[in-house]
Amino acid sequence: MLHLAASSGHASLVRYLINECPSLVMKSNLMDEVVLHVAARTGHLDVTLHLVGFIKEISRNAVGVAKRIYFAKNKNQDTALHVALKEKHMLVASYLVSAEKDLSFVANSDGFSPLYLAIEAGQADLVAAMCHQSSDLRSKVGGRSIVHAALKAKRKDILTALLSKDASLIDLRDEGRTCLSFGASIGYYKGICYLLDKYLDMVYLSDDDGLFPIHMAAKYGHVKILEEILKRCPEALELIDKDGQNVLHVAARNGKLEPIKFILRIYKDKNKNKLINEQDVDGNTPLHLATKNWHPKVVSMLTWDNRVDLKKTNNKGFTALDVAEDNIVSDYVFHQVICFFHSW
Repeated sequence: MLHLAASSGHASLVRYLINECPSLVMKSNLMDEVVLHVAARTGHLDVTLHLVGFIKEISRNAVGVAKRIYFAKNKNQDTALHVALKEKHMLVASYLVSAEKDLSFVANSDGFSPLYLAIEAGQADLVAAMCHQSSDLRSKVGGRSIVHAALKAKRKDILTALLSKDASLIDLRDEGRTCLSFGASIGYYKGICYLLDKYLDMVYLSDDDGLFPIHMAAKYGHVKILEEILKRCPEALELIDKDGQNVLHVAARNGKLEPIKFILRIYKDKNKNKLINEQDVDGNTPLHLATKNWHPKVVSMLTWDNRVDLKKTNNKGFTALDVAEDNIVSDYVFHQVICFFHSW
């Protein structure tokens, strides 16, 4: 009955029931939700106020009860604060943050803390209130990286505030990605420029899979990010991943025409033959990879560049033409490219 009263917003009935039977505040439903979860999910602020006031009252004579209620988790390992944020009940969330200072930092089963969710939602004021609850965010926050959350939300104001509060947050990784690599992968230009201006050394820090930020920009076709990285660190063009692949390999493998066009253009008059014909650990050049992964426009662009060595063989002794003929499909453009190969 208490859960039903809370979900319906009957604050007076909620107050009556918990006064008559205080233990009801800890009773969970089939989803492992206590009544505070229900109030948070339905967004009834008055019910939440009554519950928080009651929890404060009973905790005077029962040490630890308040934390047991506030940190109670449902089947998704969500606290009431997680639920309020997921349902976008920001007033309820704000009140819960002020009621329990450590509640903002606990992760659910997906690795998301309430602070992460608030950042993702772009709630700058709420984020500021949460951050004010701790002087050491890096050691306090559980789960996924909150800096990555700010980048994902494309909120430079929140990103700046977080790193001003605790600069060590820049070292956090999320699913193996550095902050700079993640920002490069989503093409967040303003965020990347901010990070490059403040933490330029991150250009040379690889992800857990061996890719560097410049590779992530190429992989997802973000030319403006490539420009900013190379403007500050031109030598980053030479970086290779654990498979011995440079930025052209990565772009060619993923069929990203614009990054390849950009790199070939800006180095048109420079001696970059090594980069263009560089071989990875399997002996494949960018042209081999574009051919192998059936990216005809990339293949066409590379074959028309006179710096590309069409006769270069990989570790299997295959030229790019051999790769194309070995994996031939009914694709008109590929047939045209193969005919071009044969004319050489």
